[in-house]
Amino acid sequence: MPESSVLDIGSGPGRLSIPIAKRVKRLTAVEPAEGMRNVLIENLKSENIENVDIVSKNWEDIDPSDLSTPYDLSIAAFSLAVTDIKAAIEKIESVTSGYVFVYWFCGLSPWDKHSIELWERLYDEEYIVGPKSNVIYNVLYDMGIYPDMRVFELDNSVYFDTFDDALTHFKFNYKIPDESEDILKNYLKEKLIFENGKYTDLGKSTRVRISWKVEK
Repeated sequence: MPESSVLDIGSGPGRLSIPIAKRVKRLTAVEPAEGMRNVLIENLKSENIENVDIVSKNWEDIDPSDLSTPYDLSIAAFSLAVTDIKAAIEKIESVTSGYVFVYWFCGLSPWDKHSIELWERLYDEEYIVGPKSNVIYNVLYDMGIYPDMRVFELDNSVYFDTFDDALTHFKFNYKIPDESEDILKNYLKEKLIFENGKYTDLGKSTRVRISWKVEK
């Protein structure tokens, strides 16, 4: 592992990139969002990590020549929100000489559950849930790739000191317009649990790790 090279697709602020970079020779972090990249750069500086290259593009816009290929390990943790899953996977395989790890969602997430109810109340229309891990698996299967699957649970509960904190959080994250604030307030009064002096949005989600070895 000390001599390994790793690709982190959709690295965000470095939740995976930073601990992995400490154990490998080099790491490439692909992160298109400027805000996330800036946080990643600051986090790398604070940890005195110098073996990370940052590529500021969406994975769909990446050309293999943008990367320091090949990689012993490529990771896409909840970052393959792309229009063409097969093309994204083919590109990952083209730059990987070892293993690929893809993390995605199984079933409805807390985000999905809130969105389904809020969309009906706000817009009187159905909320369309995004594709889940079965889609990725089926694409891989059709490509002749039969991956290992590990399902695991995550606690996604969020805690707020005040009701207004919860209101602000939901307005921002769910893009609720000011004129619909009363609808959101009534919704949160139904859903939030007040306990031990805090407002809690209880939530759990099922995730899956999909992994396979690239066969050249």
